[in-house]
Amino acid sequence: MDTLVAGSERAQSGSRALGSGAQRLGDSLASGAEKIPAYGADDVDNVSTVISSPVNVDPIRDNAVANNGAGFTPMFLSLSLWIGAIAMFLVFRALERRTSLDYPWWKGPIRPAIRGAAMGVTQAVLLILATNWLVGLRAANLPGLVVMAIAASLTFVAFNQMLIASLSYRGRFVSILLLCLQIASMGATFPIETAPKFFQVIHAWLPMSYTQLAFRELIAGEGASMAVGRALLILAIWFVVSVAITFYASYKRNSVRPLPKDNALLGDILEAAAQDQAHRAHLAQKASEA
Repeated sequence: MDTLVAGSERAQSGSRALGSGAQRLGDSLASGAEKIPAYGADDVDNVSTVISSPVNVDPIRDNAVANNGAGFTPMFLSLSLWIGAIAMFLVFRALERRTSLDYPWWKGPIRPAIRGAAMGVTQAVLLILATNWLVGLRAANLPGLVVMAIAASLTFVAFNQMLIASLSYRGRFVSILLLCLQIASMGATFPIETAPKFFQVIHAWLPMSYTQLAFRELIAGEGASMAVGRALLILAIWFVVSVAITFYASYKRNSVRPLPKDNALLGDILEAAAQDQAHRAHLAQKASEA
């Protein structure tokens, strides 16, 4: 009985304490509600903006480019100049025909080289200007980009002339093979370090690996940096070696027709067509006389 009475007293005491606490809670909530400021619509918008964007970021881009296409342009510039050089020697001969065996061997490559150089400069200038203004590249260093494109174009023309002069029509296959290898190894679309080891090794030996870096820096605005100078040096080496081998090939091919018939060469195609037409005319004349 005493235990029941004691428990009842503790329950009553707890009830009184609970009521007192509830009263204090109610008073505190009422007091806090009075202290909350009344926000208008503008205040709510400002608070929402601050909470959602507590920090304002003003990005500063170093060497910004006009668009995403500028990232792929260095690769396609190099490819276009190389393919243009291949196409030149589908139209023109790499070695001039000799009028006789006494014709100096060293004259064989000169006229094709001059013709190829003129077309190489033209294609480089037109390519850069069209890409910059028509496509919207807006290169940071346009004069430097033109000079680099001319240097690359002259080198690629000299190299393709060398391949045709030394290997005849087989050189075209070698050129296309090198083109495919350079697409995979130049590192223009992904870091070369992520490529298989074979492509990492040949990366350092092929010219497009350097031209695409130089194009990239001239487009973005790095200026005359190490990449540009390195590319010009590599191109100069390839150019000199190509010219030397071309003259050697002309020296070795000591005949009136230094290169064999090329069924892909426009000049040989037209010549074969003219010969066929002349042969048909001759047969027709003999038939009429008979």
